[in-house]
Amino acid sequence: MRMLLLYLTTFWASSVFCQLKKDDGTSSYLGSTPFQTLSGGVVMVTGTLDGWRDSLHFILDTGSGGISIDSSKASSMGFISSESIRLSGIGGLKETSMSNQHTLHLNGISTSNLNFHIYDYRLLSSIYGVEIDGVIGYAFFSRYIIHLDHEKNIMSIFSKGLHTYPKKGRFFQTGLGAVPTFPIVISDNTTTKHPFYFDSGAGLAVLLNADYCSDSSIFTNQKKRFTTRAEGVGGKKRMQLTTLKKFTLGSFVFRDVPTYIFNDEFGVIGYPAQGGLLGNEILRRFNIILNYQEDLIHLTPNIHYNDPFEYGYSGFSMLVEGEDVLVEDVITDSPAHSSGLRSGDIIVGINGDFSGNIQIYRTMIQETEKPVKLLVKRNNELLEMSFRPISIL
Repeated sequence: MRMLLLYLTTFWASSVFCQLKKDDGTSSYLGSTPFQTLSGGVVMVTGTLDGWRDSLHFILDTGSGGISIDSSKASSMGFISSESIRLSGIGGLKETSMSNQHTLHLNGISTSNLNFHIYDYRLLSSIYGVEIDGVIGYAFFSRYIIHLDHEKNIMSIFSKGLHTYPKKGRFFQTGLGAVPTFPIVISDNTTTKHPFYFDSGAGLAVLLNADYCSDSSIFTNQKKRFTTRAEGVGGKKRMQLTTLKKFTLGSFVFRDVPTYIFNDEFGVIGYPAQGGLLGNEILRRFNIILNYQEDLIHLTPNIHYNDPFEYGYSGFSMLVEGEDVLVEDVITDSPAHSSGLRSGDIIVGINGDFSGNIQIYRTMIQETEKPVKLLVKRNNELLEMSFRPISIL
């Protein structure tokens, strides 16, 4: 199973629909479930497994070739594991195992005969400040037609068959397989077109393979870049952060897009077959229909289409550990480093907000309009420090 999960003019859908012709019957509405949007636009739904009543949190991830559950949760639920396999992610390769024949329940919709990968998701829980119990990917999506409404935060589920689509929007014929791909045009120093993964589990806008950048000469040597870090399946990895002048998805155009560049040591992107991935910081700007049976994705721009990107660079990362928000990996010579912030500091509050909500804090440190004022605890001493994020533009 391949998993690409990472951290990091308004259009309105018409009520008029067009119909995609197919000969094996009409799809039917099965039900809906609400979702919560996490940092970077990542989508999380709540459900249960088998006969257990405890609620579980799952990330919706088109970058996942299967479906998975956290190892500690699997142990507490008595899952019986079978063969060990290797799972690839941005941070590297990890051993995992399987547990077969389980049933997922999402707001009254039950999907049986699912084979779960078992994986340690403690890092993801620390990133988002919410317990992440698993990831829902291809094994679930391929059984249905899925609507993701990023205006109402609702996932609607339909059976396979003849389906209706909003008249406005655009179809993309994909090489769906387990992970969808379709061609993207990017422009900066040069213009190039290449297949990209469609990865709803990635909490960023765009990620590029470093070899692809080099071979295409998409950036000049003088292009402004900043060292940062991303976390995901497999662990943590240093990357470069910059911007793309132009990103074209069919007829949809985005400019000055925050973009990560990484050395793909483990072949996660699979260059030269793919040049990178498109993440949920762009995908959340559309209402999305996934139809794996027809190898189709339909995108309709929503009220978030023109939301501004965040360009602030602070140079440090945060994780939740127990009740605390901890500073991690402060980049040398970054604004955070110059302020005196150090790895291991406990964040008590940012800009007068003492909620301990890591997702609110991440938004604050990406804003370039005003200084970031922190209250941190170090060796049981409270310290005040401040810095102004610099723009990556």
